[in-house]
Amino acid sequence: MAIIIGIVECICELIPVVGLIVLLIILPVIVLFKARYLCRLYDSAGTA
Repeated sequence: MAIIIGIVECICELIPVVGLIVLLIILPVIVLFKARYLCRLYDSAGTA
């Protein structure tokens, strides 16, 4: 998952002006997705 998110961020950063605007728009979604993924990963590892 982190590889896909990194690729999307890199592609957005390569586009000069529009990419920055798009990255600022999708950044909250990416942050929420990362936090949710880490919470699920932590919960699944806690039952050991």
